[in-house]
Amino acid sequence: MMSRGQQPPWRKVLFLRQPYPDNYVPPSFLHLLRTNVGVHVPPFTSLVLLSLRVTLQFAIITCFTGVFSALFTGLVAQHHVLAICLILALLMLPPFVSLNFAEGPAQIRAAAKSFVLFVTTLLALSPILSTLTIDVSSDSIWSLSAVCLACNLLLNDYRVYRSVSLKFPASIATNMAVFASVLLASRLKTTESVFSLMTLSAEMFVLLPLLHRNYGTSPIVTIMFALSLLIASVVLWWFVSSSMVTGIVCVSASVTFLCPLWLQRLYRLKNTVHGPWDQAVIMKTEISRFR
Repeated sequence: MMSRGQQPPWRKVLFLRQPYPDNYVPPSFLHLLRTNVGVHVPPFTSLVLLSLRVTLQFAIITCFTGVFSALFTGLVAQHHVLAICLILALLMLPPFVSLNFAEGPAQIRAAAKSFVLFVTTLLALSPILSTLTIDVSSDSIWSLSAVCLACNLLLNDYRVYRSVSLKFPASIATNMAVFASVLLASRLKTTESVFSLMTLSAEMFVLLPLLHRNYGTSPIVTIMFALSLLIASVVLWWFVSSSMVTGIVCVSASVTFLCPLWLQRLYRLKNTVHGPWDQAVIMKTEISRFR
């Protein structure tokens, strides 16, 4: 039997008989220990720009609920909301025309037909929607609407670039928002108020996210969208509830600035351990050599 000094050096070979136990750990085992390999702390500005997408969706929800509160309490008339819808439609018309014009005039005609069909259907359904939940208590309507809008905020598509491999649909969030809009519109007193609120809902929860999805890769566009809607929601809620204005400002500031700062601090606490015990990663260049 060989002594410890006469033993051959241990080799990391599987099918080789060596004078070492199976659970032998060489002294150089921890020499190749590496920590936080490939961990990159993202810059604060990039995190703020990404979090602005969440702030934008939050501003859309608060702006819509602000319009509903003003309609419900009688602070604004339905023709004022219709005027806002018309202004929004005129502002969004040129970008949508440029998008559809690239696909051909037939796409523009199809979009025009869909618009006319939507307006006609909504006019026909407005009397039904105004009495849809007449036998349901208001507390149940407020609670269910809040849950649906919260689901819209959680399930919304916040990707900067659309991935083909990711199949999670944004339509779930849109359906939640439309369902909440129907519930809230059913509490309004007049058919004109229901029509104006549902038109605003279609513009804010369907058309506006679609417009931002096509043009929102630019940070300037996202900043402009988020700032405009936040200012609008603060102005709307200023006449309804001052405490709600404080909540909107605090939540928006926390999501936009405090959460990215917190994430950066969490990155500094990250501690990943790497070494020779890690699973081997086969590179594409190595695969090509065996073809």
